[in-house]
Amino acid sequence: MTDQLSLFSVERSVNSEAVEGHRKTCPKCGEGYVVPDGNHGARPYCPSCLSSYKKILNDLKKGHPKPVDHACECCGKGEDELTVSYSKTGNPITVWRLDHCHETGEFRGWLCANCNIGLGKFYDDPDLLIKAISYIQKDRP
Repeated sequence: MTDQLSLFSVERSVNSEAVEGHRKTCPKCGEGYVVPDGNHGARPYCPSCLSSYKKILNDLKKGHPKPVDHACECCGKGEDELTVSYSKTGNPITVWRLDHCHETGEFRGWLCANCNIGLGKFYDDPDLLIKAISYIQKDRP
């Protein structure tokens, strides 16, 4: 691998032989980190920021337990109206996701997986969501 790297003017780090993978930049702190091969979609943050993020989520979950007989606070669908996902081991995955403000860390509510992913894809940005609404409404009869 060292010979290949020299072709691309890539500096080899001191510990690069310890972990094979690709480098990413953490969107929280801006530091570079290595994602092991096979985990390309996983680990959105560096190990330090990921640890902090998990602690925030765990603290929020302790203070705001999952609701019983709940409807999504965004789309209004109840659990019986939502598609259940399954883990790699075949166990059902909860349809509810804890939603929180990524800037303040404040709890906002419990959303279905689809709404939570959708808001995340728009970076929780109201201006982007308004543009998306305008876009999908432009060709409506």
